[in-house]
Amino acid sequence: MADKADPEAADALAAPEEGGRWRVGLFQCFEHAPLCMCSVFFQCFPLARQVSRAQLAPYGLAVGALVGVLTLASVCQSMTSAWDQEHRRFVADDAGFRVETDEPPPVWYGLVSALSLLIGVGMCAILVLVRVALVRKYAIKEAPVVSALAALCCPPCAIGQQALQVDLAEYGEVDQDCTLVGEHRKQRPVNEFSPVNPML
Repeated sequence: MADKADPEAADALAAPEEGGRWRVGLFQCFEHAPLCMCSVFFQCFPLARQVSRAQLAPYGLAVGALVGVLTLASVCQSMTSAWDQEHRRFVADDAGFRVETDEPPPVWYGLVSALSLLIGVGMCAILVLVRVALVRKYAIKEAPVVSALAALCCPPCAIGQQALQVDLAEYGEVDQDCTLVGEHRKQRPVNEFSPVNPML
């Protein structure tokens, strides 16, 4: 005879589908210090972990792409900053402050600046798309414009909230560590064998 499922566990797992609300508030990540610090200073890792744990993309692919893009952005910034320091200077006179250059910027400067802009726009798009994907996966009632505002106006808080949501929905508890490991300390997601899993 099959064992009956625990009603309380079933209700907890069904909460996102029935209530359509986040399991934690936007600023509740402050209650989890390691995760909060990681979301502020090392955003690519908790972002990649939540994408992996929500089964949206492999952890290695997600973290590799994010680290690669951020590294490229740093290289572009370093190149343009080095040229600025060598060829530009601020001049103060009666008219105020102005910038003078001893020669026009080279072509590569414009190309690298454009690439930096594209990377910035791309990272903003990634933050919004990940949040929208999680909202859809867990049937949360949140308008796309609200998701965009949360992801762009307070990225660390949004990343922390999303990480807590994924851990609670998929594993039943929060993994508060700030390591580079993508797997949760629980080997199997609680949602994997749950009859109330909305993704099945």
